[in-house]
Amino acid sequence: MPPARAASLDPAIEPEPSSTKKRPRAAEAAAGDGAAPDAARPNRAPIVVAVVAAIVVLAVVAGRGGGQGGGRSFAEDRRLSEIWLAHGAGAWGGVRQPDAVTVFVDGVGAAVTRAMEDELSGRAPRVVVLNDEATAQIFALPDGTVVVTVGLLRRLGGEAQLAALIAHALAHVVGGDVATAIALRGDLRQEAAPALATPLVAESATAPGVKAAVELVSAAATQPALPANEMAADELALAVIADAGYAPSAFNDAVRNLGMSGTQRRAAWLRQHPDDAARLGRLGTARGNGRTGDRDFGLKVLDVIGRLASKAPVVIERKPPRTPATPPATPAPARPAIPAPARPATPAPATPAPVVPDGEIIPP
Repeated sequence: MPPARAASLDPAIEPEPSSTKKRPRAAEAAAGDGAAPDAARPNRAPIVVAVVAAIVVLAVVAGRGGGQGGGRSFAEDRRLSEIWLAHGAGAWGGVRQPDAVTVFVDGVGAAVTRAMEDELSGRAPRVVVLNDEATAQIFALPDGTVVVTVGLLRRLGGEAQLAALIAHALAHVVGGDVATAIALRGDLRQEAAPALATPLVAESATAPGVKAAVELVSAAATQPALPANEMAADELALAVIADAGYAPSAFNDAVRNLGMSGTQRRAAWLRQHPDDAARLGRLGTARGNGRTGDRDFGLKVLDVIGRLASKAPVVIERKPPRTPATPPATPAPARPAIPAPARPATPAPATPAPVVPDGEIIPP
């Protein structure tokens, strides 16, 4: 029996007949080729513990809340998810319009869900991209829809890393963590009842029950799981991405990329998924062959996001025109001295010779 089956947690969801067969895992196939079975198979103990814990919590809440925790159905999960996408996604920049990025991300999600068909019990979740560039976050809504922000895509390095985080988010759904978080908020669920009873999603965010439904989904989707459940989600995600043909080591790479990196702040995803040494040590031991998809992810996601960001309007600070400094005055060239016209020399008046009487000698 596959680990953490949704049918064991939500009796209102009937599994498809084909979902009763056990999905062969890549690790088990490797064991059949001569490897030691116990070493090849992922550790199932955390998954069993997580399922038992979720069942106990749901039973306790249902017993004390008059059925508020245990009477959920997939129809209600779908309704809650639709309301959140219509009125809650705006706080995350809104749903991204279809483009090359959304097509690529949706394709990765489809590969993961095909590998999880046993655990999903007939559900066919999709992946929705939110425009929030400042927040690095990914989580699953109650019906299994996975939402991922542009800010998280920027922090990843390859297709396999995205696949690992999508598989981890879905593991919390099939493991009952999202259902448990909803069951524990019976107050918000009662307030959301009017919005859940209407056949169509209300166009106004102020319609009765809409605000409570958005708060309920936001709280449940981002609620930190118990350590045992977190370990179980890691184990299932590793097995799923191996079955989907991705390199299991990419999960460890993704968690490290979401940690502190230079001047970037830690990803919001780590608030409910700690990257402590014990967890990184477990993920670091994952072995197996598979593709990483680094080149395709770079071309079809990172390059497109970067190009769109580069087209953002540039704010130019307008400054008053600068008055050019007056250059120093150039001295006028010195005029050549013009000599004064020479005056003709005036002869000195002749001194008349003294009159000497005749015969008188004048001594020299």
